Amino acid sequence: MDVKLKKFIKKYNDVFETIDNGKLRCTVTKHELPSRLDDVKAYVETKKFKELYGLQQLMKKYEDAFEDNNDGTVTCQISGAKIAKKPGDIERYLKGKKFAQALEKVKKEMKAAKEVEEKSEDEKVDVEMETEDEVPMLVASEEEESEPEPVKKPIKRKAATIKKTPTGRSKKKKLSSK
Repeated sequence: MDVKLKKFIKKYNDVFETIDNGKLRCTVTKHELPSRLDDVKAYVETKKFKELYGLQQLMKKYEDAFEDNNDGTVTCQISGAKIAKKPGDIERYLKGKKFAQALEKVKKEMKAAKEVEEKSEDEKVDVEMETEDEVPMLVASEEEESEPEPVKKPIKRKAATIKKTPTGRSKKKKLSSK
């Protein structure tokens, strides 16, 4: 393989692999092409390669954020949005307001969860220190002794009856409230 070709292929991070008969195979599109610099340059400029390579790079960069649906769409794990599996659409979504708001919400939740975890660890250490000194006494609280409140049953309502008009169309009959 030519030195110039190797340098050119190196730009595309393991996208091309050499196969048995001296040809190159694109791992993105599964396309086989001769190992000549001008052919590879021409192939890299094609619309299909550009789109799939851009998509591969985005999915590699944001692999935790998106899940492939295998139907031409991806689902955002952060906001739950379904996006077309095209680099332009994904980039537009990543720059959009909905993604930014969902990302802020997730960051706040993670921060709050981390604080709660730290507090629980601190309390756990405090409780362990107290249990070594004292023996806990089991005392029933007033809430446990009281009887539970009866559950209220939902009110059952009659379904609207359907009456046919002379033209044959269905019409709902209004129920009078009693």
